[in-house]
Amino acid sequence: MTDPAPHDADATVVSPRAIALVALGVLGAGVLAAVVDPTDGPVVCPFRLTTGLDCPLCGATRAVRSFVTGHPLRAMDHNLLITIAIPLLLVGLVAAGVAARRGRPVRLPAMPRSVWVGLTVVVGAFWLLRNLPAFGWLGS
Repeated sequence: MTDPAPHDADATVVSPRAIALVALGVLGAGVLAAVVDPTDGPVVCPFRLTTGLDCPLCGATRAVRSFVTGHPLRAMDHNLLITIAIPLLLVGLVAAGVAARRGRPVRLPAMPRSVWVGLTVVVGAFWLLRNLPAFGWLGS
């Protein structure tokens, strides 16, 4: 067996038990979202309640529900960012589960600062644009 590459030195090794717990949590959240319809429920976002504007997560619950009930286009209408993130997170979770099942260590790499900055810019731009009239289609 070879030593991990130098760039893996800061990686966090995740236990198979942790992967299983996350998978169960995601599955439970998906089942809950499929069963409970939040469409006519009260607004629970504190940012939206105080400002009347959408935050980056506004519409996320409805987006997850639409996604898990087989309506990805409707999910995009509720929250585009969450709808893009769902398949990426699921692929990552499945890949981690397969690696753990095969007895391989699952490493979560330390993300470089540039990735965090990029994600912050994307979320910030999404937050700003979805509240501008010209980009009303991004609103929840």
